[in-house]
Amino acid sequence: MLRTLIKVLPNRRGGLQAKLTGVDGFTGRGDISLTIWNSGEKTLDVALRGVAGKTAGVYAGDTLIAEVAIVNGRADTSLHSRKGAVLPDLTPDTRIDVRQNGQAILSGSLTES
Repeated sequence: MLRTLIKVLPNRRGGLQAKLTGVDGFTGRGDISLTIWNSGEKTLDVALRGVAGKTAGVYAGDTLIAEVAIVNGRADTSLHSRKGAVLPDLTPDTRIDVRQNGQAILSGSLTES
């Protein structure tokens, strides 16, 4: 039975995550996670809370990796490479910023998950 379950479950090769906290007086928060599957596919999950405005950019270093819609101060987005999203290769300690109007409002660093 265990072998059957292993065949059904996707094989996860690795993952990275970042807890995001507010910078320069911004009080929002968020979580970013990147899952890398054995097939090479990637999934990026973005969860933001307490963010004003209608959109925000998620940056790895100075590279925009996702633009997310904000509804009622929240964003919950999943991007999948198998659905055409271009997701970069990221490494632990990469700085993740959520920016609006060119200014970082949330920030954190990736760690292995």
